[in-house]
Amino acid sequence: MKKSLLVHVGWLAAAIGAYLFGNHRADTNSPRAASKPALASSKQATTPAATTAAQAPSDNPAAWLQEYRDAQGNISPERMTAALMLALKDPDPVKAMAAFTQLLGSLTAENAPAALKAIRENTGGFESMRYLSLLGFAWGEKDGAAAMASLSEMNGRDAGMTRGTALAGWAAKDPEAAMKYLADYKAANPEDSNGRGGNREEAMMERGLVSALARNNPEMAMKYVMTLKEDERADYTGVIADQKLREGTAAAGAWALSLTDEKMRSAALDTISRQFLRGDMSTATDWAASIASLPGSSQAVGQIADAMARKDPAGAAAWVATLPAGASQTAALEQIYDQWTRSDPTAASTQLTQMPAGEAKNVIVATFTRSLAREDAASAAIWTKEITNPEDRLKAQIDVARVWNRADPTAAQPWIAANIPADQQSEALARPERGNGGPPDAARPNRFGPGGFVGGRGRGRN
Repeated sequence: MKKSLLVHVGWLAAAIGAYLFGNHRADTNSPRAASKPALASSKQATTPAATTAAQAPSDNPAAWLQEYRDAQGNISPERMTAALMLALKDPDPVKAMAAFTQLLGSLTAENAPAALKAIRENTGGFESMRYLSLLGFAWGEKDGAAAMASLSEMNGRDAGMTRGTALAGWAAKDPEAAMKYLADYKAANPEDSNGRGGNREEAMMERGLVSALARNNPEMAMKYVMTLKEDERADYTGVIADQKLREGTAAAGAWALSLTDEKMRSAALDTISRQFLRGDMSTATDWAASIASLPGSSQAVGQIADAMARKDPAGAAAWVATLPAGASQTAALEQIYDQWTRSDPTAASTQLTQMPAGEAKNVIVATFTRSLAREDAASAAIWTKEITNPEDRLKAQIDVARVWNRADPTAAQPWIAANIPADQQSEALARPERGNGGPPDAARPNRFGPGGFVGGRGRGRN
């Protein structure tokens, strides 16, 4: 079942990590025999005015919740609302989160809906996502079936995220039950005749489930992923790689290279490359060079080349030239020339003229012309003739023609008529595909000069 996975698993890992960090709190579940409630009635407990007189969580973090417990040590829905609102009012986000994680230790099937309502009504944006993700995980861990039933009535863009973390919490406690729940959900939302089905919430729940399985039992997570359709497995392999990174980049990299499915290996290595890029660039390039000759490495090597090219495209090109010829080197060059053409197209074109003809150059020129077409489609059209493979050349010409026709149809259409086969011209006249750019900014100065690019490829020449 093919679906768009729009949300990276990073928010889930961070949320679960924050929640587990909160588990180091002091034990606040024991009943307090002689505590005097700070609020006289449940009616008062729901009013902001009443909460201002209560003890702030940061005043005494170990004891503040005792004021909200009954004789059995439980917190009623009304008092959960009051305590949660008091925690949210703390201007220090670290203290507010510490108080909130303490509250999660007292979450029950009875007071969880009140906590959900208070968060949704009193927070917004990223703050709301942070609190809801933690609430979802804690609720799912305590009572997964009840959590999913209650959250199924939730609407809005936060719904899928909260259900995803709730299923992750459930899977951490009872993975078999969580997997059955998701299987039943998917059965109730079948694919259509074109193989499309499910929805964004389903994708987020699947990610939550795989992430929780990977955190607790990577082997079970891989076994589950292998039950998915072949074209879905790579997406979720990256989720497992996120968890394997907790063992260190070296261990995660070794695990990724042990994968025999090339698409799954590629997804895992891509995730690991992003982690390397958070550190020292020389370490990242050393690692990329060590895997560049291996199947499934091109996306990861390309990521690192792209990061280098954003700061030093010439240096990135020099580094890539030291890599073994093959798919990874070509992918890296594509990334570099895409960046280089945006920042200094003259230098990029100069370097490109020195590249020997061949399949690799065909790929790079196609990338170069797509980037160049955004600002100088006429020169890009001339450059497409450097592509020696007829099919690749025609595809590049159509890509450039679409952008050129949108920006300057008077100049573009005679060239299209002269260079694009008649049965392909309607495609060349269509609007540019997403990602192929659009018309250049008319206010942007021409950076190429009256003579166009080097190597005799002047503007407007055939």
